[in-house]
Amino acid sequence: MMQSHVPAFAEQASYWKFFELWADPVFFPPKMLMLVSDQEGTCRILNLAAGYKLVMTHANYQAAQAWLVEDEYERVEGQLLVAEVV
Repeated sequence: MMQSHVPAFAEQASYWKFFELWADPVFFPPKMLMLVSDQEGTCRILNLAAGYKLVMTHANYQAAQAWLVEDEYERVEGQLLVAEVV
């Protein structure tokens, strides 16, 4: 039986401001990471393929974005506001 991640997502999402998807285009299928910003501006980078395992935490969006770009990830177009998803 598969467990749903919906309750955990909804609980965590109450702390989030926005999230973005980032892809490493070198691999196929692309390696996907999710950048999540909380209400205070702290950003976490999660590995989607590893069950949303925490990869890195940064104090702000600029630092998180720089880390992703340095590792040659490309942002999937657009940000998703949590209020629009939940």
